[in-house]
Amino acid sequence: DLRATAETPDGPPDELAASVDETELVLRWMEKPGTRLVDVTGTLASRTPGTGRYSEFLARVDAGRADRDPFGDSRSLSTRAQPDRVVPGQPEPRPGRRGAARVAGRRGRVATGLASPA
Repeated sequence: DLRATAETPDGPPDELAASVDETELVLRWMEKPGTRLVDVTGTLASRTPGTGRYSEFLARVDAGRADRDPFGDSRSLSTRAQPDRVVPGQPEPRPGRRGAARVAGRRGRVATGLASPA
């Protein structure tokens, strides 16, 4: 229980319970419209603003996370130490067209279609 472990330290006997700044802060709060002081015997329950209006959005976020498997992608995404060479002046191969020019790069690899600036 929080109340059982709570501690109220006593300050030095010659000091006030609160500083002037703290007292003025409480006074400004009490003077605001809509502020109420309530005397309650028992437990005071008050509705606090929360994330209720975001519950639908948060449910969609959780559903999206559940469908995702970060380790499910087994593609090889390694980089090459020596990428394919693109020869200037050669036509860029266009995938999907018959008879497209295919330029063999270094080590006999076929160019990927990347063009270097002329």
